[in-house]
This record gives sequence, C-alpha cells and structure tokens, in this order.
Amino acid sequence: MNEIPIYTILLGMGTLILMAIALISFIVYYQRKQFNLQLKQQTEIQNIESENQKKLLKNSLEVQEAERRHISKDLHDEIGGLLSATKLSIKTFSRELKDNEELYKKVQNTTSLVTEALAQVRSLSKDLTPRTLENFGLVDSLFEFADKMEPTSKTHFEVSINGLESKERINKDLELAVYRIVQELTNNSLKHANADNIEIKLNKGSEFLYLSYSDNGVGFEYEKTKNDIKSGLGLDNIISRVNVMNGVCNFTSAPNKGTQVEIRIPV
Repeated sequence: MNEIPIYTILLGMGTLILMAIALISFIVYYQRKQFNLQLKQQTEIQNIESENQKKLLKNSLEVQEAERRHISKDLHDEIGGLLSATKLSIKTFSRELKDNEELYKKVQNTTSLVTEALAQVRSLSKDLTPRTLENFGLVDSLFEFADKMEPTSKTHFEVSINGLESKERINKDLELAVYRIVQELTNNSLKHANADNIEIKLNKGSEFLYLSYSDNGVGFEYEKTKNDIKSGLGLDNIISRVNVMNGVCNFTSAPNKGTQVEIRIPV
C-alpha cells in the first residue's frame, strides 16, 4: 500500500484551514453586515419617529396658537366691546346723578371697576395674541413685555439684544417660539421661584439664535421637576417648542441658586 506523500497531507490540511478561515470570515462579514443593516434601519425608524413626533408637536402648538387667537378675538371684540358700552352707559347715567352725591360716588366707583376690567381684558387679549410681535417683530415685543411685567410684578428686568435691530424680522415661527419661551420662563420665575431680578439676552449669529435667560430665584431640581406631572408642564412646553425648531436647550439650576437657561436655535 502506497503511503500518501507528506506534502499532499500538508496541502490538504492547508486547504481545509483556508476554507475554514474563509467560512469564518464570511460569517463574520455577514453578521457585521446584518448588524450594520439593522442599525441603519433602527436609525431610520428613530428618525422617522422623531420627525413624526416633531410634526405632532408642531401641529399641537399651531392648534394652541389658533385657539389663543380665537379667544383673544372674542375677548377684544365681544367682552371688550360689551365693557366699553357698559362704561359709556354708566357715564351717561352718572351725569343725571350729580345732585345725589352719595349715589354719584357709587356710580363713579362702578365706572372705575369697569375701566379696570376693560384694561385687564385688553391686556389678556394682548398676551394671547401679541400684536407688537406680529406687527414689529421680536425685539420690540420683548422690550414691551419686560416694560409691562416690571411694574406689575415688582421684578427688575434686564433685556439685551445683539444682532437684531428694532422692527427687523426673522422667521415668524421662530419669533413666536422665542416669545412664548420667554413668557413661560418668566411665569415660572415669578410664580414658583419668587425671583426679583430677571435677565434676558438674545444674540443672533449667522447660523443660530441664542437665548440666555437667568433669574435669582429659589431654583429647583431639574429632574425632579421635569418628572412631576404638574410642575413639569412648563418645562415640557419650553422643551417642546425648542425641539420643534430643531434647537437645543440646557437648564442649570439648584435650590437657592437661581436658574439659568441656554437655548440655541438654527436661524
């Protein structure tokens, strides 16, 4: 019986080893390809979900704004008109009561109450639909907002704006988002933080709009507040508006150390 030459055995073993290496390499390549494909699909699904979430958020915010405009119009046209007519009627009636000093004073007090109610209705209507923002832009509306809030809240406001001039316009959705964010942050500072100093800085660059907001209030624990159904609603509203505009938002706060918010939104 002839013995198989050693080189034939070595050649066969080498061929088997090469085939094994090739098979292993193919399996590794196939698994890696499958993993990359799954990762790509997962990323695409997440992007689709993210875009869908943004669309849903945007639609929700648009519905809110439409409802605010509707309520604002009703307040201004119907309630405001009714109060104005009532005030005029009381004034006409009061002329006939000048001889009755006591009754005349009561009518005058009633007139003052109606005047105050009318002013509040107009103020609320303006808050719901900021006409200065619609007509003159973000710069003028922010200064007007601070001027209005300072005496009523007894809180000092510092507003500084760079890169934007008075009456200069940018994207209307962006203007409205920033204005509502400032409103929400201010509401939180006054209602929950008991702040007596608020600083608002707006800076427009070539690619981004930067909003910096800070107060000297009592501060809060971010994660705890965000996860709270009631107190976290304001934070969710702010974050939602920033996300819809493809921006980023960072909160820095701690108990008794005030709150700082840094927001960056593409222009």
